[in-house]
Amino acid sequence: METGEAVVAGIFPEYFYSFVEELDEHPWLFAALGSVLVGLSGILPLLIIPINETASFKDGAGAATLRILLSFAVGGLLGDVFLHLLPEAWQHDLASTKDGEHVSMKCGLWCLMGMLVFIIVEKLFAAGEEEEEKASVQHIDIEEIEKLLQAERKQKGAVCGNGVTAKQLYDTCVFNNNTKGGGCCSSVNGNNGVVKCKGNRWMGRCLLREAREKTLHATKEKSEKKDVAGYLNLMANSIDNFTHGLAVGGSFLVGFRVGLLTTFAILVHEIPHEVGDFAILLKSGFSRWEAAKAQLATASAGLIGAMTAVIFSGASNAIEARTSWITPFTAGGFLHIALITVLPDLLREEDRWESLKHLAALLGGILLMALMTHYC
Repeated sequence: METGEAVVAGIFPEYFYSFVEELDEHPWLFAALGSVLVGLSGILPLLIIPINETASFKDGAGAATLRILLSFAVGGLLGDVFLHLLPEAWQHDLASTKDGEHVSMKCGLWCLMGMLVFIIVEKLFAAGEEEEEKASVQHIDIEEIEKLLQAERKQKGAVCGNGVTAKQLYDTCVFNNNTKGGGCCSSVNGNNGVVKCKGNRWMGRCLLREAREKTLHATKEKSEKKDVAGYLNLMANSIDNFTHGLAVGGSFLVGFRVGLLTTFAILVHEIPHEVGDFAILLKSGFSRWEAAKAQLATASAGLIGAMTAVIFSGASNAIEARTSWITPFTAGGFLHIALITVLPDLLREEDRWESLKHLAALLGGILLMALMTHYC
């Protein structure tokens, strides 16, 4: 009876195996190609997520679809943390832990450190945005508003004609930053507190139009700003991709077949992860193409990781020891994004049917990551 190896050897010609042996002599090339292939999975959500470029993510069908994808993202992140990243980190610590040491202590501390760093970064971003909003608008104090109201009562609403109220004058001047000569109205008169209009009573319409335009412009500028959650997610993905690059590079150093299997396993594992990341970027204000380009940019970290593994191949144990903190640190960052940044928005849903959809998507994300971790 023929052995299994003999049967397999009979399937492929001899030159195939000599070709594979030649491939083993160029690990750096295939490590780079493997990491690039894993990085290209970041653009797959463009084909998977059924949301039009013009769809509104604030309300309607587009918003409902996005919330379901965000629920899937939360499940995927939680599954990745508790079923893949932390077990892998604990396994590494267990192999390098001396007798009498606490295995989970170092891993747990790095996980907490990841959460704290992400919380601090988010707070710093939020504080900076708040200062910008305060600096962009000069508020009129209460005394000046009282003067406006008194002037309006005395002149029976005819300060600028056409029913322009003190509130509208105030709103207009706030958005004009009280600049003199910049628009339809000039600054508040220091003597009587009346907001002066440039021209006759018909300028009241101009005032109303300008106030409306300024308000819409300010609202549009605010809506176009990217939420910090998107940038935090990109930072966590960059760190995660670096570790994937290390794994791909290290596996191709062992052999071409091992590298090919490792690349395939990481690629399959990353596809559902990328869909969730894409949804988080859309929620943060990125367009579909901006999100795809940002995902591809984070893939460069994977290429750096692969080249690091190849260049320092003679000191692989030292690399593992120095980068062992990255996995639990990334897990902490993913926990922050899933439970603090994304989940609270989903919990505000009041419709029971939509809430059931969100729960099903969340469980689906966990289940899919469990299957990928088990079989890949």
